[in-house]
Order: sequence, then C-alpha cells, then structure tokens
Amino acid sequence: MSTIENTIKRRYEKNAPSIPNGKKVYIPLVGTVENYLERSPLNFYSWSHIDFGMFVFLLFSLIISIPEALSGASLIDWWFIIVLVFVSGIIWEIMEIILLHRWGWRDLNKRKMFFHALFDLFFIIFGGLIMWFSKWVIIDLFMLRGSLFYIMGLGLCLIVLITYLIGFSVTDKTIKIMKK
Repeated sequence: MSTIENTIKRRYEKNAPSIPNGKKVYIPLVGTVENYLERSPLNFYSWSHIDFGMFVFLLFSLIISIPEALSGASLIDWWFIIVLVFVSGIIWEIMEIILLHRWGWRDLNKRKMFFHALFDLFFIIFGGLIMWFSKWVIIDLFMLRGSLFYIMGLGLCLIVLITYLIGFSVTDKTIKIMKK
C-alpha cells in the first residue's frame, strides 16, 4: 500500500463510525461508505445536478437569445427559462429513478426516492439560478454581449463538471481502498 493510501486509511479509520463488518469508512460531508448515497442528500452527484441545471438553462436561453439577435424581440421572458429548468429536472429525476431501479442500483424505497429526488431537483434549480444570476450580471448589469454570457456559462459548466469528476474519482478511490 502506498503512503497516500495509508494516510487516507488512517484518517478515515480515526474519524469514522463503525459499520457492521467492522471497517470504518467515512467520506467527508457524505457519511459512511455503506449506502452513503441513501443517507445524505449532499454527495458527489450533487455537482452533476448543479451542472445539469446550468447547462439546461444555457440551452433553453437560446430560445430567447437567437430571436433577440435576429429580430430584437424575444419569444418568452427569462423567468420562464427557470420553469423549463424545473420541468426538465422533474423529467430527469423520473428517468433517473426508473433507470437506476431497472439497472439494480437503487431500491424502490418511496420515502428515500422522494427525499433524494427533491434534493436533486433543488440542486438542478440552483444551477439554473446561478446561470440566471450570471446572465443578469453580464448582460443586464454590465451590458456586455450575450456571447460572453454563453462563453462564461460553458466555462462554468466545465468547471463544475471537473469538480464532479474529481469528487467521483476521489470517492471511488477511497471506497476501493477501504474495502481492501
């Protein structure tokens, strides 16, 4: 075992509560490894839901930006984009629950599914609100070009995606180390 693996193992064994098989496996802000996704609404998947909300906002905002660029008038108001993000989030969560159950990754415990779907939807809407605020700052407050909003938005989506992938990688590595 490498020095890094030993350090991770010592840190988690010292701070973690015991689990049935006697191993102590703890992930900060999440909980123990065994079913930690079921116990905490905040996990590394939260970043992917924030990213989803940001990207969906950017995508649906083209419904406003393209007609404004061509004719000077938009088809809908900006607040309606948040409604579309919300509806997209509900559709996504329904698909996620069905697929995860079909693949055998999650039990159909209705209370837990509702609880986690509610928090996932919160993170999706939060991502959309981040983009709406960014749009307000860049376009409305500083009166900069809309293209800068999309460049910044895609860059921010990429940063959040990288954060998610790092969290997934660290968590996955920690789980593998602790299960040895």
